[in-house]
Amino acid sequence: MRFPLAVVLSIACAEWAASSPCADTARAGSSPACHGTAAGATIVRPFKTQYTPPSSTLLQNNPNPASAGTVIWYFVKELGPVSLTLYDAKLSEVGYFAVPENNVPGGTWYEVHFSVSIMRSGHYFYRLRTSGYSETKVMTVAR
Repeated sequence: MRFPLAVVLSIACAEWAASSPCADTARAGSSPACHGTAAGATIVRPFKTQYTPPSSTLLQNNPNPASAGTVIWYFVKELGPVSLTLYDAKLSEVGYFAVPENNVPGGTWYEVHFSVSIMRSGHYFYRLRTSGYSETKVMTVAR
């Protein structure tokens, strides 16, 4: 079953943001892109750091294994379309994350906060695709 993570759920997003690692930034007046599904609220937002990798990069989610929520970080080197897709152990697409803009600016880090509360225990894969770059990582959901 594929579920879109791009349906806006303002209330769920506000509740999730208040308890997420980005809560201080949300309270400070920034406006993260809030998306959700039955799986829970998802926050996709750019963040700043001094580290700039030489190419687009996908980092391991944290925590891993995840039991309630997790965060995925990725860096987009060049302007262009971006997709972040979630697959189950049978490699069936089960979700996708909406990127705030269709064409994201190059040189930008993004973080994705989302709930895994309705996902079954097991291994999942998430894949980042940008212009000329694709990488896949494994995420474990444990109950």
